[in-house]
Amino acid sequence: MKNIVLLLTHTHLAAMTWSDHGAMPLMHFSHDAEGNADLAEFVQRHKSAKYYLLTDLVEEDFQHDVVPHLSARDQAKLLRRKLDQLFRATPYRRAVVQTRGKRGQQDQLQISAIINRDLLDGIVETLLAERCDLQGIYSVALITHDMIRKLKLDAPHLLLMSCSCVGTLRQSYFTPAGLQFSRLGAFDAKQTIAEQGLLIAGEVRRARQYLSTLRLMGRDEQLQVLSLLDASFAEQLPLVRHELKDDAEQVHLEAQSGLPMLVQKLKLPPSCSTWHDVLLASLLNLKVPNHYAPAEMLRYGRLYQIGRCMQWAALSIFSLGVILSGIGLWQGDEIQQQLALSNTQIQREQTRLRELNQKLKLASAENPAQIQAAVELYRRDFQSWPSAEMAAKQFSHVFTDFPRLILEKFDWQAGGMVPSTPEGQVATTEVTLPRGAQQWTISGRVSNPAAYRQALSDVSRLAERLRQLPNAKVQVLKHPLDIRPEASVNAQQTEVNAKTRIDFVVQVTIAATALAQGVNHESR
Repeated sequence: MKNIVLLLTHTHLAAMTWSDHGAMPLMHFSHDAEGNADLAEFVQRHKSAKYYLLTDLVEEDFQHDVVPHLSARDQAKLLRRKLDQLFRATPYRRAVVQTRGKRGQQDQLQISAIINRDLLDGIVETLLAERCDLQGIYSVALITHDMIRKLKLDAPHLLLMSCSCVGTLRQSYFTPAGLQFSRLGAFDAKQTIAEQGLLIAGEVRRARQYLSTLRLMGRDEQLQVLSLLDASFAEQLPLVRHELKDDAEQVHLEAQSGLPMLVQKLKLPPSCSTWHDVLLASLLNLKVPNHYAPAEMLRYGRLYQIGRCMQWAALSIFSLGVILSGIGLWQGDEIQQQLALSNTQIQREQTRLRELNQKLKLASAENPAQIQAAVELYRRDFQSWPSAEMAAKQFSHVFTDFPRLILEKFDWQAGGMVPSTPEGQVATTEVTLPRGAQQWTISGRVSNPAAYRQALSDVSRLAERLRQLPNAKVQVLKHPLDIRPEASVNAQQTEVNAKTRIDFVVQVTIAATALAQGVNHESR
């Protein structure tokens, strides 16, 4: 149970809470010693709840005044002086600017207070003794004012009727500026419906005369009356309207209760069907500000709010810690995987080092030339030997810009290697390239042999791009179109009709790098 509303009337105190079916009554307390003891026991059972003290009393006075338009600080001082002058004997008071004037004009004030503080003092002392979370002290008339302000009804003179407990009728008068006055009338609830209807009609007629006497409205102006009565009480409305038919020019009474309209326009829960439902839903959902509770009476509410904020902060910090811990564990797993990979690589290097040491042990330590030759072999083979994979990557970066050329064969040869010999021929040990140099032989065909001009241009541009490689010399061994005089057309046609044709051959020779040349020079 999070929220408890204590509705204070002149007859009793009712504890209510909100449920899915609307306002749910919890307990009633009388205005005597027994009721105070029951309230103390009830509060002890529900210390963790938020309490809203809602009043609907006769002893609520409303005053209006005009003051010069001042700055915020000076205006606050002026409002405190006005409250001390009018309602010094009660702490349950408030003063607000109802209509703010422009510079050089005056502000209209609404000053109100609950004059009889005896009932309120006992309830507040009981709540504070148990350190309850008191959210504020509210007035039914001022909550009605907040409702009308949100509705923005276009009515120059509006009288609202409501009933919070049996045998009472509250009348509140509104103008476009806001609430002007509110009074609570009482009658005998045991009277018949007809007698109650005559009484309500008489109250409306007296309210109309009172407004004319105070010159709040002219005698020829019409007073619009809107009832916020429950379904059982609304049965009296036809009787009231029949009784006021002679005053139709001065009083216009709605034929039905305005509660459904109020619920719909204020977007309250659909379960609101009574005036108590509307009061509780408005108080809890519309964020109505505190009306009459002084700041010192709300101290426990502020402390509870600070505690809840600290709990949320602690929960947020804990959640953040859990998230950071998860990220740390994930990163730790990655680091462990990287360490395992590094250990594997270290073990490989150690294995290679052990193999090298074994080979060095097999060598004769008395022959320095053999040791020097082993060292030179290592430097030549592992540090300066060209890479076929790197050569293929370099060529692929260049060849991707020539989509009309089709690669058929890529031969790579490094200096110091013995070229392969076809089967049946005698192998040769002659080295055709210096050590550390590379030679690429690129064979391919064009996508459209008929477009020989485009084919010649593509092959020429490919050769030019390959010449831009470092230390590269390029030679075109075969063009897509042989323009020599001794060329044979039939031979070219036969080659075109072959399943696999070669339209161009480009040879690229890349000289050895400086490191490789230095190694070769030392070895020589």
